[in-house]
Amino acid sequence: MSSTSLLVSWTLTEKNGIIIFYQISYYPVADQSNKYLLNTSESSIAITGLTMGIEYYIKVRAATKRGLGRTSSKNFTINQEEANSNQGGDDRTSADVTVPVLASMLAVALLVVAVAIVVYILRGRGLIMRLSNSEEVS
Repeated sequence: MSSTSLLVSWTLTEKNGIIIFYQISYYPVADQSNKYLLNTSESSIAITGLTMGIEYYIKVRAATKRGLGRTSSKNFTINQEEANSNQGGDDRTSADVTVPVLASMLAVALLVVAVAIVVYILRGRGLIMRLSNSEEVS
C-alpha cells in the first residue's frame, strides 16, 4: 500500500441473507459532494488515491437480494506518521498472503502424491488392470 492508500476490511455482525456484494462509499468529511462508490464481493478492499492530511468518511454496507443493509461507518485521516509506519507493513501484508498460497500449493502437491501412491498400489495388486480388462471384455 502507498502512503495515499488505505486497506479497509470488515466482519459481519449480523447476516440477513446471502451477501451478493458489499458497497463501500468514501468521501472527504469537508466535501461530501465528492463521493466515491466501490463494490466488492470480498470482505476487504484497497482504496487508493487518497490525499495526505484529509479526513475521510468511509461507509460499508452489505447487499442481499432484498437490497442494501445498514451502514457501518468510520472516519479516517491519513497523516505522515501513519504513512511512514504503514510503509514497513507492505512486506507483512504480502507475507500474510504468501503463506496461505504456499500452504495451499503444498497441500495440492501432497494430494497428487497420495493419489499416485494409491494408483501404484492398486496396479501392483492388479485391481486397476482387472477393471480395465473387464471393460474391454464387455
